[in-house]
Amino acid sequence: MNPDTLFDQQLRNSLETRRRQGSLLIPPSPPAPGTVDFGTNDTLSLSSSRVLSHEFLREIEKNSGFAIGSAGGRVGGGPSAYLTETENYIASVHGAESATYFNSGYEANVAFWSSIPKKGDVIIHDEKVHASTNDGMRKGRASALIRFTHNDCDSFSESIKSACRKFPDIAAGKAVILFAVDSFYSISGDIVPIHRFVITASELLPHKNYAFVIDEAHSNGLVGPNGSGFASFWGLEAEMAIRIHTFGKALGVTGAVVLGSQDVKLALLNSARNLLFTTGPIFPVLAAIRASYNLITGQEGEKRRESLQKNVLHFYRSLEGHPQLERVSRLGILRVPLLAGWEERPFQTPIVVVYTQDGKSSSLANELERQKYRVQQGGYPFVPRGLEGIRIMIHADNTEQEIEGLLQAIMAWSCAHAEATTKAELRNKL
Repeated sequence: MNPDTLFDQQLRNSLETRRRQGSLLIPPSPPAPGTVDFGTNDTLSLSSSRVLSHEFLREIEKNSGFAIGSAGGRVGGGPSAYLTETENYIASVHGAESATYFNSGYEANVAFWSSIPKKGDVIIHDEKVHASTNDGMRKGRASALIRFTHNDCDSFSESIKSACRKFPDIAAGKAVILFAVDSFYSISGDIVPIHRFVITASELLPHKNYAFVIDEAHSNGLVGPNGSGFASFWGLEAEMAIRIHTFGKALGVTGAVVLGSQDVKLALLNSARNLLFTTGPIFPVLAAIRASYNLITGQEGEKRRESLQKNVLHFYRSLEGHPQLERVSRLGILRVPLLAGWEERPFQTPIVVVYTQDGKSSSLANELERQKYRVQQGGYPFVPRGLEGIRIMIHADNTEQEIEGLLQAIMAWSCAHAEATTKAELRNKL
């Protein structure tokens, strides 16, 4: 291939522009041997512990006559019996009428939001919903997208009132408001105040012309009876018209389902183009999903959920008790918003965001990598200014020694920067 075609030149120019702007994303290299994982989404450690591999092989043995390929799409060739069984099984675990499989959580969100909301409908969404939700909404036909301040009940309420003022059909109950929220927010680690949102919507929309759509990507497998999720933890399954559960986080595999009524399933099969025009899932993928559900709904899953909660509590307890925390926080070296009120929560999310000063997150992430702790780094322009930092993902199989080592490395880095900040302030005063 000739590397000097206009096509290649344009690609290189585009990449060079990103590099100059500081927005060129270079995937990290594989971690060095012995690196402790505080960066992946394998929060129940199902994949890394090999317990999932063993259960996967048992699932294959139970279905020894399987065919690997799906041989076609969902509509043209029809689903395999194993896919239908798997969807029905997943629906039963989550107390849903139906489950519709997609190849990823991204595909599930794009499919729903681009195909189900109709002209005249209004979508009200948290400002921190996942990128896939945003992409799907932008492709859809809803008459308006209204964003409310993250987890802010007053802003949520005002968004509903605004929709009723601007759209008479909403006020009259002739069109639908769809609410888009996440259970656990990946960018901040906090949870949606779903009870207050449900009560507010019920009070302000007496015609009940609304539907809650909750993305349970980070809560699936971690909370609720048998790991059935956030809505199930609170007993709010009936209040959620749609629940989107993905399998690439705690479950350690891939894929996702849209949980809803049978009408939702049929509507997706008729209108979701990324479901209509793609090959169905192959047997090994479905077997891995079944294997993971076998684990999370049994004693192994319960044991791992308890271990994860214990580890997150140990992290917060150890951080709160560190003698230098007050100093580095006061100087703005780092801040951990979720540290406030951690003891009062009914459960902990495994996502801990540590904010740094602008321009410092890569320094912290690199230092942790040097000490063989892998975390996720988020710096500008990938996150807004003032929200730069690292994201720590705590896992069920992390040890207390590993957690304390990570905290020691973070605080040592913070104290070194605090000393530099103090010296700079003294020089400026002279």
